[in-house]
Amino acid sequence: MFDPASTLKRDSIMKRILAAGLLSCVIAVPSFAGADLVADFDTATGTVKVTNIGDSFASISVVTVECKRRSPPVVGRGGGCPDPAPAAAAPYMMPAFPNKVAIAVKPLKPGEIFTHAIAFFPGLVFPSGKYAFKVIADDGGSVPESNEGNNVVVRWTPFGGPLFWRRGVKFPSPVLVL
Repeated sequence: MFDPASTLKRDSIMKRILAAGLLSCVIAVPSFAGADLVADFDTATGTVKVTNIGDSFASISVVTVECKRRSPPVVGRGGGCPDPAPAAAAPYMMPAFPNKVAIAVKPLKPGEIFTHAIAFFPGLVFPSGKYAFKVIADDGGSVPESNEGNNVVVRWTPFGGPLFWRRGVKFPSPVLVL
């Protein structure tokens, strides 16, 4: 004999069993860590470094460097940093990254490091002041990463004046990771 109440009860129990089984399957799946790109910048030499600290291969990406003068305050437009000659800046210009130095990064194996010295950096003349260099690994977001939150580093450094030189040693550049 057909009993609608027992049928509904049986269906409800089956749904719970099925849901519990699917949930345990989802939990049992191993996690994928993936590639993880982090950037660094040497303010004394203008050298950019990108390291794949993940456990998987990272495809081609772009690292960008953006300079802003923080003190004294910039009056008017622009970041307050010196501009290289157009011919020197041309290899570092990409339309997707306006007003930034953009460098193509080759594919990186886990643990591999990419370094590039910005060719025009040693020739720049910085007016006295404090500058921030914001460096973003995988700026275009082309590499799926296990941690997208560690792609940005900001290096601060003073240029010119008495703060820049102390006993013949360049002032250290503190790191701020965003």
